[in-house]
Amino acid sequence: MWRQIAPPALRRGLASGLGIDEPATERWVAFLAGLHDLGKASPGFQAKVPAARAALEAAGWPFPATVDDPGHGLVSAAALEHLLPAYGLPPELATPLAVAVGGHHGVLPLLGDIPALQNVHVCGPPPWMAARQQLADQLA
Repeated sequence: MWRQIAPPALRRGLASGLGIDEPATERWVAFLAGLHDLGKASPGFQAKVPAARAALEAAGWPFPATVDDPGHGLVSAAALEHLLPAYGLPPELATPLAVAVGGHHGVLPLLGDIPALQNVHVCGPPPWMAARQQLADQLA
């Protein structure tokens, strides 16, 4: 899509905004697109299917007593805000890109929603964050 659909002006603009060349921007766009559903690695999403939750709990995955599910796009945005700088993205770009990546089905998360998601009832206890980190690392 980057090479055949994105117009040259868009590719140049994204590269300029990220402060990197176009080949590096192409890799970032692919990486960010791959992270789009990262929030599915969360107790709220996994608890939607009782059999999946039971299997995960049997395997030792912790679920909070009360499981909230704000939508996996919001969880993706909340997780990516903290994960992206570790891959060399300037911190001032992490939040807007996390919001863009967390957008699902035409709905972008609100910046004010992200801090509220930083709790175990939504994003899950530490093993869930570690799983999202591992998934991102494998994709990178």
